[in-house]
Amino acid sequence: MVVCLLLQYFMSSTIYQGSGCGKLILLGEHAVVWGAPALATSLPDGAVATVSPATDSSHSNLHLKDAQGSTLATLQVNASGQPLEQSLAAIMDILGVQHPVTIDATLNVPPGAGLGSSAALAVAIARALGELSPKSKVNIFRAVAASEAIFHGSASGIDQSAAMGSGLILFQKGIPPLCSPVESALPLNIAICQAAPGASTAAMVTQVLQQRQTHAKLYEHFQQAITYVVTQAQHALKQKDIQSLGELININHGLLCAMNVSTPKLDAACHIAREEGALGAKLTGAGGGGCVYALASSQDQAQHIAQSWKDQGFSAFTTTIQPQELT
Repeated sequence: MVVCLLLQYFMSSTIYQGSGCGKLILLGEHAVVWGAPALATSLPDGAVATVSPATDSSHSNLHLKDAQGSTLATLQVNASGQPLEQSLAAIMDILGVQHPVTIDATLNVPPGAGLGSSAALAVAIARALGELSPKSKVNIFRAVAASEAIFHGSASGIDQSAAMGSGLILFQKGIPPLCSPVESALPLNIAICQAAPGASTAAMVTQVLQQRQTHAKLYEHFQQAITYVVTQAQHALKQKDIQSLGELININHGLLCAMNVSTPKLDAACHIAREEGALGAKLTGAGGGGCVYALASSQDQAQHIAQSWKDQGFSAFTTTIQPQELT
């Protein structure tokens, strides 16, 4: 009896932890859904989660906060509930978690802004649950993919690849998807700005797919152009040609504008960055709102661009993507 009580206490007091990265699509949005390649990178500190067996509830619960400690959601896991509740139920089902748990999570990237918040959260929770009920990395990827399908519908899979901390990657949709590291001789000094509230990724993807069906020939040219931009960007990264990389970033933004996924605020944020010396600036993610990023020539310039955005009332931060040499 004493042994059983001690075991029960140990299980109820054990806390399991997991983390997930945010993501930044550098080049290739939307076309990646059609099978074209895209360049993306992981962003550190996307989300963290702790999981412990629930001792005072017959249901699993989530307590979600933002980076400032404000509550974003408090809910029960429910397969027929809202998308977040459904996604948690799907993760737990795939990972074989059969007993109620308490999940405490912090989201360090803005939700719904195109920086992979849902994938970062799903990876953090899945990794923590995987410690509670150990599963292979493949099952964690499947669990995150199921969560992303609930949030985003016809998702490419790029978000969860970046959220799992893959670094700078070339991603191409498929079964299985191509996800390979990209050689880069450059540190990329990046400023990121949330220019507007985020739009629904699923709605934006559906909008573009409908346009593609209506204007099939035109969208073939878009896909070819974006594939060319991504391919040339890989060469620029390897050759330390940061000027060409910036030009390609601007071209990709122009293509996204032609696909009707940019907005006046996103365009304005790009113009501000370029006026402040950015080598290139474009929206990132599905568009319709959310974030833009700017490529700077130095960390100081990235900070200067971020401050210029803040002066215009936008929220902004900077990050550096370190060189990545392949062996």
